[in-house]
Amino acid sequence: MCDDKTITELLGIQGWNVKNIEVDDLNGNLKVQLERDSGLSCECASCGQLHMLVYDHYPSRIVEDLSAWGRKTYLEFSQARVFCSACGGIQAEKLDWVEPYQHQTIRYQRYLATLCDFMPVADVAELTGISKDTLYRLDKRYLKERHDNYSKEHKVSYLGIDEISIKKGHKYAAVFYDLERGEVIGLQQGRRRVDASRFFRRWGKTTVKM
Repeated sequence: MCDDKTITELLGIQGWNVKNIEVDDLNGNLKVQLERDSGLSCECASCGQLHMLVYDHYPSRIVEDLSAWGRKTYLEFSQARVFCSACGGIQAEKLDWVEPYQHQTIRYQRYLATLCDFMPVADVAELTGISKDTLYRLDKRYLKERHDNYSKEHKVSYLGIDEISIKKGHKYAAVFYDLERGEVIGLQQGRRRVDASRFFRRWGKTTVKM
């Protein structure tokens, strides 16, 4: 049987340990209770300054993470606050695995966005139980992130173009794929020829082979 240390290693969230795991008798979901490693310093979310002492903690928060053993998995934790002399007040600690006010971990959000690459949003919503509005938001965000981080030095030999709805009221965007590498390389609002031409002007004729 796995002990809490082994589960902590499998969870893979640096600086946080598994305190307890509960199974919901009604739906079989997992709730994993986490606690910070007391030996680690906290980083101020505003300025990045490190603090060894914790001022207090926010109330417990629950976010959804990647499923484990075929069960929907939720993480429960209390985010620390620190008194930051650089900021001149009490600030939240910085967490690199979950963002403020979000209901999913960053890695689970990326997973959802990846699903939207291969399935209609309505199907992803039915599969995961995440609202379509949330999925549209995540899909749009990570499409833009991948576009911004994509190396423009790479020559695209086979280009795919798809169309997605990004907003109610018939607002559309064209998504450009590097079919050879299976990656999204661009997102351009609009679906007319003139809209697509903006993408090609931005990337240049030497980058995209037609």
